[in-house]
Amino acid sequence: MRRFLRVLSWLIRALAVLVLGAIFAAAGVLIWLRSEDPMALAKTPVPPYQASEVARGTIEKDGARRLYTDYRLASPGRPPVSFTVSLPEEAAVGPMPVLLIVGGLRSGRKNLERLPSFGANALISFEYPHRDIIRDKSRGAPERLLHVYRSSRATAEQLAAIIRWAGAEQWADARRIGLLGYSLGAMVAPVAHVKAKASGIHHGVTILAFGGADLGTIVPRVLKIKSPFLEAPTAWIGGALLNAVEPAHFLPVIESQVLIIHAERDELIPPASQRLLERLTPDPKWVVTMPGDHIDPRDPAVLLAVVAETTRWLIARGAVVVPR
Repeated sequence: MRRFLRVLSWLIRALAVLVLGAIFAAAGVLIWLRSEDPMALAKTPVPPYQASEVARGTIEKDGARRLYTDYRLASPGRPPVSFTVSLPEEAAVGPMPVLLIVGGLRSGRKNLERLPSFGANALISFEYPHRDIIRDKSRGAPERLLHVYRSSRATAEQLAAIIRWAGAEQWADARRIGLLGYSLGAMVAPVAHVKAKASGIHHGVTILAFGGADLGTIVPRVLKIKSPFLEAPTAWIGGALLNAVEPAHFLPVIESQVLIIHAERDELIPPASQRLLERLTPDPKWVVTMPGDHIDPRDPAVLLAVVAETTRWLIARGAVVVPR
């Protein structure tokens, strides 16, 4: 019996050492992530990417036919860049404005299909890298967190690569490429803007809708953590993992006309985070507060209201051809 107790005691001590070691190692990694220079990371050059067409189809909406084409950009050692382009069927009419739409994790072709026909304007919808793994709840939390981190590191470069690719297409008016960020997209658009600019890739107007700064304060709300004992460590860990894309680092150096849209009762973005994003964004900027909660692209009424607000602003800036 004594021998059994000695062995059990040794196993407990060994397990405690392993657990403490893992905790200290994780803390060390998070501290290191917080110590990185996000601006230096954002200014590394965007490498060349090769484009390939994946699929093509035609959709009729509001009496107009649009071509939908799925593309992939590839570069050695980088995750593939996936996005969908929507063009009016009469795309040969000449160079047209381009709107790069960056939404939440449900982005992609489905989001384009929810939008009304947008006339003689090109629409591009972005799909986040590692999206399927991040959304797969059957996978373990560590694996999903790892891919959240990897996705956050790859997204800015991917968006910059899409802007560069689009600007070289014959159907695109390279002077009128807009970067439109909604929800999660509003929080990665600032770093994408800086990344593109550092590589000589330029775009026009910017929309930051239903986003915020200080991502650490947003993470507990997204994860629906309400315990005060868990909220603070979750915020710190989330802020460390996402430090490389934290909007507060990049908003002050944006060089673009910016539309900021807030939700009056946004359940995901704290008011302080909304105010910080607004305060850090330089002029010229326009701020609109819409009634209701955080945007849900699956709600047709909400989506159409946001599209109407967005369209009015884009038309006033000369950033789109007026949809008919």
